[in-house]
Amino acid sequence: MSLSTRRLLHWGDLDESRRRRGRLRDLLLVIAGAGIAALVASQDLRAASKTALIAIVGAYTWIMLGTSFRMYWRPDSPILARLPVPGGPLFDVALIRSLRAAGRASLIALPAAGAIAAHDVELALRHAAIAGAVGLAAALLLPAVALGAGAIVAGGKAQSLMRAVGGAEVAAPPSAWLGVLPGLAAAAVVLGAIAAADWARGGVDAPVPPVPMLAGLAGGALVAALAARQAAPSVMPLAVREVAALDLQRLAHLEVHPPTALERLIAGRLPRAAALVHAKDARLLRRRFPMAYVTGAVTTLALWIVAGARPDNAWLWVAGILAGFAGYGVIMASRLVTRPIELPFLATLPVSHAHAVAAKRAALATWTLLYPTLGTIPVAIFAPRGLVCAGVAAAIVLASLVAGFRVAAGAPRAR
Repeated sequence: MSLSTRRLLHWGDLDESRRRRGRLRDLLLVIAGAGIAALVASQDLRAASKTALIAIVGAYTWIMLGTSFRMYWRPDSPILARLPVPGGPLFDVALIRSLRAAGRASLIALPAAGAIAAHDVELALRHAAIAGAVGLAAALLLPAVALGAGAIVAGGKAQSLMRAVGGAEVAAPPSAWLGVLPGLAAAAVVLGAIAAADWARGGVDAPVPPVPMLAGLAGGALVAALAARQAAPSVMPLAVREVAALDLQRLAHLEVHPPTALERLIAGRLPRAAALVHAKDARLLRRRFPMAYVTGAVTTLALWIVAGARPDNAWLWVAGILAGFAGYGVIMASRLVTRPIELPFLATLPVSHAHAVAAKRAALATWTLLYPTLGTIPVAIFAPRGLVCAGVAAAIVLASLVAGFRVAAGAPRAR
């Protein structure tokens, strides 16, 4: 007897309730949404619109970038990969979880959009329309894209496509497509929201007709979700099993690639014991968490867009983009010192705790500094008040590094 969608969702919710405190999370989101709404209501219209749009884009982007994790990398995914669960219920549950996640993001996005009514009700509705379109994309379009990425991985086409895109020298794990395609889709949705920013403030000279674009985005999300649901029975079980096999390094060809030239350069400046740990972490991070590199690339691209668009109060956009990046940086730090990147066996090896921490911090600093630096340089040159933008970026990245370094100090210690 196969599991139904309702029963599968029930067991997943039961497991999640034992791991997390969802009520506290939702309460914090409500408080954050109320605080952002109050800030929007207290600003002049132009600044209020920018703050609201940053809140909308930031809240839903976080949800979009987590789509593949909800579908393929949940704690119960390895168990589901071993069970004869139909693809339809698997995708239905993933879709429901994306809808829930988008609903939680709406606790921040919709109050921010509604607070524009303190200036103009019609403009508040325009901001709400942008929030609705982006929210539907986060809830419906991204799971469909992630299913397509899963089909590429399950079909064994991942490596050939990667080489076709980047050439023979490109070496990446097949599961990288689970980050690449959703990342590109999320970037396209964010670009659409930015293109509609002038229309949301009452302007008429938008680069793309905003109403058809937003309607197309919302309608396309619905159509994509329906099409994905039709394909899910044949695709989803294979994708879940293939990703689980790749992660567990079973029933799959093991592809471990050497550190990049930059990572080798950093390792060369470390003590030998720390360099060995650093090289191991570089290999495992790329294999197990390819989304980290997609997140970094999307961050750089978003900052380049800010540099090219040259919006007023560009520092607000920079702050919003890098705040999300900084939050992910703390997650990266925790991954460096926990399973599957790190195991307690490190404490039994002839590697001192200080060397292990140095290796973790070097890897974290490379990731945290590289992408914002590449993105902030054009912003500092071309955006209005570029030096202010650069200062804001430096402050956020520094805060992320300090927090990440404290987490990285939790590397296994010999007893």
